[in-house]
Amino acid sequence: MSETDATNEAVSEALAESVNEREAQNRSFIGRFVLSEGAGRFYTALFSALTLIGLTVGGLIAIVEYLEKKSNDETTVALQQRNSGIEARKPFLEKQLDYCLAISTKAAALANADATKKGAALDEFEQLADGPLTIVEDENIAKKIAEFEDCAKNAGCSMDLAALSVNLGHSCRILLSNAFTLNLAALPDRDTGKTAQSSTQEANRIVTFSVSGSFQQGYSLSPTSTVKIDLETGLAVSANIQITNTGELFTGAPVYNTDRMWQWQNQGSLGGSLDFQDLIRTYKHYSGGAPLTNSAYWTPSLGHIVTSSDTSFKRQ
Repeated sequence: MSETDATNEAVSEALAESVNEREAQNRSFIGRFVLSEGAGRFYTALFSALTLIGLTVGGLIAIVEYLEKKSNDETTVALQQRNSGIEARKPFLEKQLDYCLAISTKAAALANADATKKGAALDEFEQLADGPLTIVEDENIAKKIAEFEDCAKNAGCSMDLAALSVNLGHSCRILLSNAFTLNLAALPDRDTGKTAQSSTQEANRIVTFSVSGSFQQGYSLSPTSTVKIDLETGLAVSANIQITNTGELFTGAPVYNTDRMWQWQNQGSLGGSLDFQDLIRTYKHYSGGAPLTNSAYWTPSLGHIVTSSDTSFKRQ
């Protein structure tokens, strides 16, 4: 073997030995990161659990977003329906406001007109009272208009026409307060200055009844509660009714006042409402004693209606 061949062989062996050492080092380095069988199962389970948690959280987020969207959609629909209802009633409410303001203005003009203008003022009042106003008025306004009109057309009427005009305006105020949900307090009627004879006749037909009864949840009427009834018309003239539990007081005539149903709507001292109904008997020539068919009480602090099955009137 020549010297050159020996040198080449030595170099080859050195290189081979270097490669073997490098491969041994690599195997040692990689071996550090090779997991045991137990560790492999652990990390597999861990990654599976994390994946499941991620999917669950994602699903919950999707459900919450769906429910929020559904709630928002339902709220939007409710608002749209409410606005549609308001829009549908808007023309009627506007006419109700216009006609009430107009009749109150014409009544005041007629009450203060001199003899030369009274006829024309009465014609204008009657055109509105007997025409467009009848579409939007309630029973209370109709009663006030009839009383005002009868006095205006009767030269011998001793009542104060201006006071009757004010009382008509007060009735319009109650009607508009209910229509527009303004919760305005009811104002007392002015004294119309009736004659002694008419006052005596009225006193004979207006009778005071004591009111008793208990409502659900322990609410009850105070033993001193009373109501005055016009036995000729069956209407409630005034009241002094108190709820013992809340101390709420109802006075004056009810906003809704017929010969079978009285409703003090938001007229209580605490903003509450009281409802007395007798759908079997009329309050005309009422003798009392029998329980009313319907009796209910509501006040803001209570939040819901309580009813009574034993509310009754007793003539004093």
